[in-house]
Amino acid sequence: MYLLGSTADKYLSNALETISDNLKISETISAITLLALGNGAPDIFASFSAAGSDEGIYLSLSSSMGGLLFITAIVTSIVIITAGDDKVKTDKSVFYRNTLFLAGALTILLFSGLARQ
Repeated sequence: MYLLGSTADKYLSNALETISDNLKISETISAITLLALGNGAPDIFASFSAAGSDEGIYLSLSSSMGGLLFITAIVTSIVIITAGDDKVKTDKSVFYRNTLFLAGALTILLFSGLARQ
């Protein structure tokens, strides 16, 4: 853990600071974006490699949608239950917008998968 921390402090922090300064965003936002990219990159590359065949495209879509639904339903629920309802504040209009966008994207994927059969 020491080696990981010292390497990140020596190389990654300077790069994130430079990126943040050039894009005029906070260092927190750039670090969170890099963390999300690092967390999701294996899934994206696995989906691209699986999409080479007809069966693989369904596998990659179902894997991505399963992970998305797990994060949306289970992880969000656990965070809200653990933190307490009074500590988690959300903007209802943003929540509804994101939920409708997710439902629309899932509907488009469902119909495009059914049309392909």
